[in-house]
Amino acid sequence: MLTQVGIATHEGDIHSALGCATQDIILFEFYPLAREFMTMVRRMQPDARVVVDSVDVHYNRLQTKANLSGSPEDAAIAQRIRLEELATYTSADLVIVVSKEDENVILRDLPACQTSIIPNVHEIPPYPESNKRTKGELLFVGNFIHPPNVDAMLFFTGQVMPLVRQRIPGVSLTIIGNKPPEEIQRLAADDIKVLGYVPDISPFLQSAYISIAPLRYGGGIKGKVGEAMSFGLPVVTTSFGVEGFDLIPGQHAIVAETPEAMAAAIGRLMADATLYESVRRAGYELIQQRFSPGATVARIDEFMQRALSIRPKAPHLLKRLINQLVRHYHRYIGWRLNP
Repeated sequence: MLTQVGIATHEGDIHSALGCATQDIILFEFYPLAREFMTMVRRMQPDARVVVDSVDVHYNRLQTKANLSGSPEDAAIAQRIRLEELATYTSADLVIVVSKEDENVILRDLPACQTSIIPNVHEIPPYPESNKRTKGELLFVGNFIHPPNVDAMLFFTGQVMPLVRQRIPGVSLTIIGNKPPEEIQRLAADDIKVLGYVPDISPFLQSAYISIAPLRYGGGIKGKVGEAMSFGLPVVTTSFGVEGFDLIPGQHAIVAETPEAMAAAIGRLMADATLYESVRRAGYELIQQRFSPGATVARIDEFMQRALSIRPKAPHLLKRLINQLVRHYHRYIGWRLNP
């Protein structure tokens, strides 16, 4: 697929990929890969600008988990990841963040860090008619490799769903997400479907009545929230769920923090057709205006121009000398030993 749209790909290990041509920009997705290969990249591509896409600020997400759990172990993990992540960003030339909130987190700890904001991008389907939706059908979408999604569903089914059942007879919940653990699979009931991985979730986004994102911790921009709104599906979520969207709670999405407030919000959307249409229309237009491909092209172009204007960070003199010796070894001698 990449080749078909004109993107050159390379088959082989990272060492051979870095040695095949001079690069202007090398972009890492997530900090752990950058942390592992930064030295090699600087050695083999000293003139390349190294960019790390944070996706979300991991230590910030882990700290929100520690705040929720109160666990010293969770706090220690967050602090360890913080040190690793910030060290990686310090070594990079530019860091991509998805929101102003994430940018503020990094700049608070690394004021000199160069950052560029590129938010999530959502394709915008035609605005769907509400009469094609199944009233009473709730939908949750989330990859269960990501711990906040597991916590969200255990919280919702354990504390919110019983209250919703009391308010709305016949309500049902569909849970979609890759690799649901056993504790999620056990949630399946007459009114709860646990489908696991689904290749195409469009039909569910078109037929459900309300999307729920009861996240109790996290970071970055939540793809599940933006995707639901892009389908004209109203969202009931928490303050963590709307982080990065710069939206107005109650207008673009319903924000509720407690089980009682979340159940009441779902009940209001089910009962009030005017509110329902207002929220889903506002959410759809927000994504169309700020997070569609057309809305983000300028941001991506700005990022590329800025990255190219940056002078790559040079290692210390001794490291530069070692890197040059290693580079010459691999170019003129080492390849002969691995025909």
